[in-house]
Amino acid sequence: MGEATTQTATRRGLMLPAGLYPGIVWVLWLSIACSRDPGPKPEARQSPSGATSTGQLETSPSSKASALQPRDGVVADVWPLDVDAGVSRPGAPIFESHRTEILARAKSVPVFFASAPAYAPTDDTRVEHWRALLENAKTPSHILYRKYGAIRKVRGVARAVLLRQGYLFANNPSVAFALANVVRLEHLFREGEIFLQRGSETLRLKRRKQGDYVYTSGPQQGKRASIWLLDRVALTREELAEPLHMDFAPLARQLGFERARVLDIREHKVLADLRYSGLWVRTALRRNGPLVELIGEELSTEERAIVDDARRLNERVQRVRTAFRGQIRTMIDERLPFDEPKTEEGQQDGKLRQHWGWAYRYGRTRYEFNEDRYRVFDLSGRPWVPQVCIDYITDTFERMSGTWYGDRGEPRERQIGRLDFDNFDMANRRSVESFAEAARSRPESFDIYEVPKERQVPLRRRKKFFATLAEDREHFQVGDVVIILGYRDDEKLHYHSFFVYESDPMTAMPTLLSSNAGHPRIRSWDNEMMNAPRRSIRRRIRPKLAWLESIVTPQEPVGQLASAEREGSAASQDSAN
Repeated sequence: MGEATTQTATRRGLMLPAGLYPGIVWVLWLSIACSRDPGPKPEARQSPSGATSTGQLETSPSSKASALQPRDGVVADVWPLDVDAGVSRPGAPIFESHRTEILARAKSVPVFFASAPAYAPTDDTRVEHWRALLENAKTPSHILYRKYGAIRKVRGVARAVLLRQGYLFANNPSVAFALANVVRLEHLFREGEIFLQRGSETLRLKRRKQGDYVYTSGPQQGKRASIWLLDRVALTREELAEPLHMDFAPLARQLGFERARVLDIREHKVLADLRYSGLWVRTALRRNGPLVELIGEELSTEERAIVDDARRLNERVQRVRTAFRGQIRTMIDERLPFDEPKTEEGQQDGKLRQHWGWAYRYGRTRYEFNEDRYRVFDLSGRPWVPQVCIDYITDTFERMSGTWYGDRGEPRERQIGRLDFDNFDMANRRSVESFAEAARSRPESFDIYEVPKERQVPLRRRKKFFATLAEDREHFQVGDVVIILGYRDDEKLHYHSFFVYESDPMTAMPTLLSSNAGHPRIRSWDNEMMNAPRRSIRRRIRPKLAWLESIVTPQEPVGQLASAEREGSAASQDSAN
């Protein structure tokens, strides 16, 4: 990158340019940059697992001899080997071969493993028996469901069978789903204090008299904690000091890359390709506990412009995503009720909100429906507004804009911010179909992806469903509204809508979803759709960035937003099981 230099120095047999940047002694060149000729066309390079990436055509890292730019005053070390010359790939290859399905099925914070978690040696025959039974079964998930009660009888045995080096880990998607849904912290521990590592966060948990565990600090202090797939737990903080995993999500939010693939790991240094707007950039990283941090990147002048544009766009995206996730977490904390009466005469979903609105406007604290009583405010004095699935979508956008109801003690009015869906001229603002039509009629504000009929795979065909979702993952990103349709048990077609809440920074696979299903929560695809597995994805509605920026209330600088979002994020999502 930049102008040619007049001085060179030799290190480890490589020609190293000097003097490119004032105050920096060496600007180092990656040996791999000069030995590769991808040809005149972009190519889809092989991922570490050997599978070619799917989706849009991707440009490989430049074959030009371009500088590895130092960041934060740290000069990148020369990578000791050419990673394209047959060096074995790092990581957990079996897990990676099932990565997209595992992460879509089991609630987790997606991480990359430098090495696969392994069972600790044991001479306990009970542990050996259960491990062998699960390892050798044709359908280990069925065995886990059937035998879980027996496995958890002795906590020490349960830990040895269910955890690998402290991680709740599985290579099999069905087993991963089972572990995420049946294992509880109180089944594994009874000590007064334990520590949980989720992604890059380490959380201290305290045991209650009831036997479960709660958070001891942060926004969820005193609330029940749970264990997710890929979480790591231990009796002391020190035991979590040398993690096997790396959390790429904080770096993705900082830099704005869409996907990542790890090529090599040497001690605390990592070589990876990061993708920006379809361009793969060779990047040197360093490990700092579970975090990864930028050392430098290999870029030509033209590629630098692409990456800079992507990062400027990312700053805008992170602003609205922080506002989006903030409102989701607020509604999770409020536990707003689903609009389904306790006592129904036929199908009466959606009736409670009308009665709540009347009671709210006329100063009541309670209201009745079918002789059952309901609260207008929660115990903290916040409006306890019933929601159907599309209310959750529209309420989120409106609350991002400042539109919502006053708390108890404030004027009984709906305070209008920058957005009010009452002005959208929808035939029925509480109908999924009406919302979709309103979005379709506003192409300047929303992008619509209609799923082709041949791609409308019902969840009950799980392998095909998740394989298709992985192939189509470029169509889904954080903040998208997903609409599904299909038959429920009553043999009638039903719509359902939810948000994409999180995606995997390594593959861009949409992983976590958010909806009001009983109450606002964050769940995996499998958990969100399993109550009606004949439904399939029919439509994706994406609010455009300019529209979101026009409705979001003014925010703090991006750096402060990112810092605020990281504080207690794992714990705040945990209450959404």
